[in-house]
Amino acid sequence: MDIKKPKNLKAKKSTFHRKSKKASRALKAKAKNYISGESKLAEANPKRVTNDNMNKHREEMLTGAKKFKYPLKYSKYKIAIISTALVVLVLLAFGVFSYSLLYKQQNIGDFAYRVSKVIPAPVARVGGTWISFEKYLFEVRQNAHYLINQENVDFESLEGLVAMKELKITSLNRVQENEIVRQLAVQNGIDVTDEEVDKQIDAIRKSAGIGDDSQTLDDTLRDFYGWNVSDLERVVRDQLLKQKIVTVLDKEALAAADTAYIAVMDGSKTFEVLTTTHSEDDLTKDKGGVIGFIKRDSEDLPESLVAAAFELSDGGVSEIVQTTFGLHIIKRVETKRDDEIKIAHILIKWDDPQVFIDSYKEEAEIKSFITF
Repeated sequence: MDIKKPKNLKAKKSTFHRKSKKASRALKAKAKNYISGESKLAEANPKRVTNDNMNKHREEMLTGAKKFKYPLKYSKYKIAIISTALVVLVLLAFGVFSYSLLYKQQNIGDFAYRVSKVIPAPVARVGGTWISFEKYLFEVRQNAHYLINQENVDFESLEGLVAMKELKITSLNRVQENEIVRQLAVQNGIDVTDEEVDKQIDAIRKSAGIGDDSQTLDDTLRDFYGWNVSDLERVVRDQLLKQKIVTVLDKEALAAADTAYIAVMDGSKTFEVLTTTHSEDDLTKDKGGVIGFIKRDSEDLPESLVAAAFELSDGGVSEIVQTTFGLHIIKRVETKRDDEIKIAHILIKWDDPQVFIDSYKEEAEIKSFITF
C-alpha cells in the first residue's frame, strides 16, 4: 500500500523551525541580560517606597482589621466579667468560712485570730461603736495561754470546757468594759501618753527583777501570755486609761481631799486630827498618818509621793498629790539624813473604776453578737 506524504508537510516543518529559533534567540537574550545585571525582572528592580504607597498599605490593613475589632472588644468584656465574678465568689466563700469559724465554731486558734485581724468582724457593740473580734480573741487567747502553760488546764476535759466557757464570757465582758472606759476617757478629755506607758513598763521590769534585759522580758511575756512587747504596751495602756478616768470622775474623793487640805492650811484642824477623821489608810490613820522613814530611791511608794515629800522642810505640808492609790496630803515629820526622812500622810482613796463603768452600762446600749 502506498503511503502518500501530505502536501503541506514541508511548509509546516519550515514554520516550526522558524518559531523554535525565534524562541531560542529570545531565551538566550534574557539569559544574557540576567547575567549582565540588566534583567527587567521585578525582583531586581523593586518598587520605590513612597508616602502614597504607605498610606495605601495602611488603609488596606485597617480595612482588613475591622472585622477583628468587635470580637476582641467583646472578649475583653467577657474576661473582665468572668474575673470579677470569680473574685466575688472567692470573697463570698471566704466570708462564709470566716463567719462559721468566728461566730459558729467560736474558734480561738492562731488561724482564727489572723482572720480576725484581716476581717473587721464585730463581736459586740457599745452605743454606736463596734468592738472588733480581734480584741475579744486577744483577751481570750492571753488568758487561755496562761491557764494552759502555767496552770496545766486541759480545755479538752469536761472541766476544761466549762472553764473555757467562763473564760469567753469574762473576756467578752472585759472588752466591752474597755470600750466603755475608752468612751468615758474621750468624753472627759483623758488620754495616756507613750511616756506614761514606757514608765509603767519600766516599773514592771523593776518589780519583776528583769531590769533592762530585753530578752528576759520577751521570754517571760511569751511563756506566760504568748505576748510580745507590743502586746504588753497595749494592755498597759488600757490599764492606765482605766485608772486615769477615776481622777476626773471621782468628784467625792476630789472634794474630800480639798476639804482636808483647806483645814490643814487654815489651821482649823491639826494634821494629826485630820488623819483620824479623813484619812482612808487603815494602817496609818490611828498613828497620826505616819508612814515611817523613806529614802529618795524608795520603790515601795509612788515616785510622785516620794518626790513631793523630799521637797518639803521638816513640819511642812504638801499640796494634794495624785497617785494610783488616791489623793495624798503629805507631811515631812523629820530628817534623819539627807537621803532619809520620816513622813506622814492623809490618804483619800479613789473609788473603784468599776463603779463608773457599771453606771455607764446602765445607760449605754450594749449588744453582743455571740452567745455561749
